[in-house]
Amino acid sequence: VVTCVPAAGCTRQGTPNTSSASNVTQDYKFASGHSSLRIPFDEDDGYIFLQLRINDSAPLWFGLDTGATHSLIDKRSAELLGLKSESSRRIAGAGGVEDATIFQSVSIKLPGVVLSNQTLWGLPLDTLASANGRPMAGILGYELFQNFVVEIDYAANLMNLYEPGSYEYRGSGQNIPLIVQHDGEIYVRARVQAPGGDPIEGEFVIDTGGNRTLLLTRQFVEQHRLLQSVGKTLVVRGGGVGGEIELAMGRLK
Repeated sequence: VVTCVPAAGCTRQGTPNTSSASNVTQDYKFASGHSSLRIPFDEDDGYIFLQLRINDSAPLWFGLDTGATHSLIDKRSAELLGLKSESSRRIAGAGGVEDATIFQSVSIKLPGVVLSNQTLWGLPLDTLASANGRPMAGILGYELFQNFVVEIDYAANLMNLYEPGSYEYRGSGQNIPLIVQHDGEIYVRARVQAPGGDPIEGEFVIDTGGNRTLLLTRQFVEQHRLLQSVGKTLVVRGGGVGGEIELAMGRLK
């Protein structure tokens, strides 16, 4: 899977876009060359966990989440690391609204590359850690995709990071246009179809942090009367930023 975000200096065809790249502040440094290759990660039910260092910390487990418009750190982990904050903001997640503590001028160190002058939003991540069944110090979000072309190899459990200006895709993959919103959310146009219904087109968030195949908003479901079309559903619970969420699980065509 290759993710190429236009805001990071790539066109939708994956070729360098120097005018766009010049507008992005380069707050990263590779150990050598223009890439960091073969960064290992764990994959659990579709969710990616990788180890990184915050400033000069020991390795910490973070989730990799294209659906996170800000990188997050667990408040308790931030306290243990001695991070200092001078501000806070309200942030909305799948589970509700939370007060986030803002930590600025943080360095994020991955194998072969360092991102400096980063901002982390501090939130309690106990619900997410419990849902994933493992310690979770934070979530690495849009900041990674804003700076790099990110290549994720789920079969080998490896990730590659490339500088956008020097990246050239070679392979048999298909280019799919992405829509990058001003807040960092990454969308793609797609169609869904309920049994016996017509295809419904919409814009969907690309979310590596979601381990369901597809999540639909309540508004979308009610607008197109999908609950009446899919038949039997099961009530399941999940964890999200802001707390626990309840889902109706059904089957689409």
